[in-house]
Parts: sequence; C-alpha cells; structure tokens
Amino acid sequence: SQMCFARFSVIYDDSGLPCDCICAQVNPAFEALFSRNVMDVIGKSMREIFQSLTDLRDHQIQTLIEQTLHDGSAELEQYFGQLQRWIGLLAFSTNRDSITVVFSDRTEQKQMSLALKDANERFFKLFNSGTDAAIIVRKRDGTIVEINTSFLSLSRFSREELVGKR
Repeated sequence: SQMCFARFSVIYDDSGLPCDCICAQVNPAFEALFSRNVMDVIGKSMREIFQSLTDLRDHQIQTLIEQTLHDGSAELEQYFGQLQRWIGLLAFSTNRDSITVVFSDRTEQKQMSLALKDANERFFKLFNSGTDAAIIVRKRDGTIVEINTSFLSLSRFSREELVGKR
C-alpha cells in the first residue's frame, strides 16, 4: 500500500508553547485510508481531524505534538472506531514550524497479535491446569523453557532452579 501522510503547521499560544497544528497537506493515500476528502481536512486542526475519527484525547494529541517537537519524533498506535481500524502514527519534525505524520494501517497485525495472545493464554491455562507433570524443552539446545505446577510439585524444584537450564 502507498505511504499515507499528512503535513501540519504548528500553532503556538501567546506564551510560545505549541497548542495545536493545522493540516497543510495530505496525499491521496490519506484520503483512501481515512475516507476523507482533501478539502475536508486541509485547514482543519489536528484535534478536529483525529477526534472526529477516534477517541484520541486532547492530552494525547498535545503530548504527540510536544514530544515530536522536543525529540524530533513520536509514535502512537490508536484504534480509530469510525474506521474500525488500528492506525499507527509516526510523527516527525525537523523544525519548529511543521510536523509530518506518516500513518500505517496496523489492523491485521493487531488482530494477529491479539489472536496469538489469546491462544497463548489458553495454552498455558491448559498446560498448568492438568494433573500430569509437564515440561517444555527447546529441541535445538535442550533448554527448559517452561514447567507446569504439577511438575514442580513432584520434583520439589523451584521454577527458578529449572527454567533456562539444560
């Protein structure tokens, strides 16, 4: 997929602190990812754009702006409810006047990650709930990776004494 980006001009308050950003440019991939016409976002503030698509809070947007300007970059992953998509935001700035944000659709990766986490949790629940002693050993080097509670009860060793050993 094409790289999706938006460029924002930084707005400063009377005391010289960054308070928001105005969208100055987006590419066609932005329109496709966010289902927003260029004319609907150019001239709008970062808060207006993001808060219409997600439950991103003011303080999160402020932190993104401040961190980007201070450190040169900032990263955020956020669920955009209206789009039903997980979006990664990588913001960077080379000067005090503008911030560029590169967006990536992370929905598929997030779904796979959550499915893997769920499968792991179910496996370890089953692994530890049985009455049979069980041990997981890495085949390539014979290192003990995991031990269930039944094995620990029978062996009288602690987890720390065995896990990581050969």
